Amino acid sequence: MATIRLQLKPTLAPEIAVEAQRFCAWLNEMIPLPADIKLIIKGDFTSSTTLVNLIALQVIARRDTLMHSEALFTPGEVWTLADELLYTYQEDYPDFEATDDVPAELTPQPAPIWVQVDPAITNDAVRAELYRTVQWSETTDPSMRPITVNFSATEPTAVTLPTNSQQDLQLTVAVNAQNLDHTRVAFFQALERYRAWLQDQFFGTTDLTVEENEALITEGANESLAEYHHAFAHALPAQGVYFPPTVTTERLVLRAFSEDDAPELYELAKDPDIGPIAGWPVHTSVANSRDNITDFLQIEGTYAVTNRQSGKLLGAVGLKLGEDSVSHYDDEPEIGYWIGKPYWGQGLIPEASQALIDLAFNELHFKAIWLCHRADNHKSARVAEKLGFTPVRTRQIKDLTGKLVPDVVNVLRHK
Repeated sequence: MATIRLQLKPTLAPEIAVEAQRFCAWLNEMIPLPADIKLIIKGDFTSSTTLVNLIALQVIARRDTLMHSEALFTPGEVWTLADELLYTYQEDYPDFEATDDVPAELTPQPAPIWVQVDPAITNDAVRAELYRTVQWSETTDPSMRPITVNFSATEPTAVTLPTNSQQDLQLTVAVNAQNLDHTRVAFFQALERYRAWLQDQFFGTTDLTVEENEALITEGANESLAEYHHAFAHALPAQGVYFPPTVTTERLVLRAFSEDDAPELYELAKDPDIGPIAGWPVHTSVANSRDNITDFLQIEGTYAVTNRQSGKLLGAVGLKLGEDSVSHYDDEPEIGYWIGKPYWGQGLIPEASQALIDLAFNELHFKAIWLCHRADNHKSARVAEKLGFTPVRTRQIKDLTGKLVPDVVNVLRHK
């Protein structure tokens, strides 16, 4: 049986030498070697951690060289595997006190991740989210081998593993533009498959079944996704909250406002029973409605409510974030809505609002949604009740005339 033989400097402190010998004996039992490895350590060490790190690095690099015509591992990957060994060693021998005094010259620099996005993916918000996901991963858990990530609109997710030290790891990730979390999980799973392969290259094939290994990869990817959402729990829209261009329900299509909507908007918004109770003034002309579209309605998260069959404009619904929301939190938006008087009593606004609530909780991972309405706006109160909102307090606000009126603040928590 091949073993590790260690030759140390005679002047080395006895307790450090004993730790080094114990570590080598443990390594002999832990990892298979294709041939004997002799390590001659000439330096003086004041810490067993530094020496054990050096032994682990030397053994990994030499074993890799013995097993392949050229080393598969970059220096950074050698370090990653050495770190794994020390972690496992400390679990087996809790009396080994690892310290952080490993020389800086032993610490590798993370390798870059190159990102290529399929030109067929034209939505800028989606592209920005893809880059942000990779950037977060690169910072949180840096790879020690260069990686090329290809985000594809048509190809399935695949991992192309390197066969020599000159090759980059190649990942192809299928993009689901309607649910970017599916894309993120595919990306994180691809990285987990690479890490599992890297471990197998050094420690040998695991005893896990295919199903157990897949379960671990899935668990790791889901943990990464949870960490990603935690890291961006208070992200502003420009930092990655992606609102789809359209949301479709049984009777409705929610879409962005266009200046061409101005005539229809004016016909609805000129009614004095609509705007003032919702907190905005009556529209006075088509030109005034067009100004409202460009100034207030053409923002991310605000949708025109239209009839799915005819395309006719019915009203508006939207989610406000951050300082624009009564919550002031970027992960707890405020929903707002209104509908033209000809369409009252048809359940259209509850239908539109429920679609945005489902989007907010299931796709955008918001924690809560807030809703405010004047105490005398009984129609809005009924909508809030139908949607499951709970009144939490009443505040005093000024109406359009400057008069103080009671305003009910409601909240719907993510279940």
